[in-house]
Amino acid sequence: RLPPRNREVRRVARRAFQNYGCMLADFALIASLKPEELQSHVSVHGLQHLDALRTADLGGILAVPHMASWDMGASIAGVLGYNLTAVVDRFPGSLNEAVIEKRRGFGLTVIPLGAMAARQVAAGLRGGGLVALACDLPQGPGVEVNFFARRATVPTGPASLALRTGAALLTAYTRWNSPGHYHVHVDPPISLPLTGDRRRDIAALMQAVVDRFELYITARPSEWFAFRPLFR
Repeated sequence: RLPPRNREVRRVARRAFQNYGCMLADFALIASLKPEELQSHVSVHGLQHLDALRTADLGGILAVPHMASWDMGASIAGVLGYNLTAVVDRFPGSLNEAVIEKRRGFGLTVIPLGAMAARQVAAGLRGGGLVALACDLPQGPGVEVNFFARRATVPTGPASLALRTGAALLTAYTRWNSPGHYHVHVDPPISLPLTGDRRRDIAALMQAVVDRFELYITARPSEWFAFRPLFR
């Protein structure tokens, strides 16, 4: 593990903040794009996994990290005809409604994070629907996992929801291709033997999720926006 003052660590950290600024600019860009224009800005790999769920009338939970522009990734799903529900953080003041309206403009169902989200999320899985949950950073009660050889606490939501509803649990992430252009990668559903012990199964599923996140982040460390304490 490199120390915080290592030159490469500092370079990646600076680049991450620069990339975050680019992501915010591209969020404004989304609102100006027509659906057909959005498709020219975003490429996707792994749609066959989502199509298989839809064919089987099975809901899917997309566990995602805070990488690149997750809004671009979510918006392309709506444009391509997938029924996607996204659970999102609230923005301060009147900005929150403006952001939500932009996200809904591409056919997304947007649920602000909060006490009432669970029931709405379960409804979003019906009929082969998809639910996207960012789960790489601490957010309320969680489960301890091994993340980059450190102990970290991540939300249990994706695993808990999968066990409760029988929906498939997948992972996905978004990365930059070039300025204003992105690529979305969707991996196949996680398949693990379950023990029947709910707490143990949740821990195992979330460990499998962050194991995949490690691969994504290692390949693109400056596109991971982990701007809050995570590791113990």
